[in-house]
Amino acid sequence: MKSTRLKPIEVLDNYTRAQIYNYIFRNSGVGYNEVKKALGVANATVRHHLDILIQTGYMGSISRGNGTLYYVSCRKNDLLTRRKAHIKRTLENTIINCEGAIKNSKREIKA
Repeated sequence: MKSTRLKPIEVLDNYTRAQIYNYIFRNSGVGYNEVKKALGVANATVRHHLDILIQTGYMGSISRGNGTLYYVSCRKNDLLTRRKAHIKRTLENTIINCEGAIKNSKREIKA
């Protein structure tokens, strides 16, 4: 498996990877083919993203019989909580900046 240079907080920035993560989150213990079929994603794409999710600790896998089952790792819940908080702060700052720009524009119009 090739090493990834992604920061842990960036792992779910990829749309397809986030879809795979969310599907397995909702259907813990699913197999590779079920993920591929449910999301309509190509073989190599599913493999690539599963490898990254496992390598970064977002997922784990268990070999069962002739297949592998995938599940979401609990270790990343803390990271996801911090990510949500970061996004919330960013949105709040954007709103504050926009409100300030609107006030300045109104003053300029009155002048």
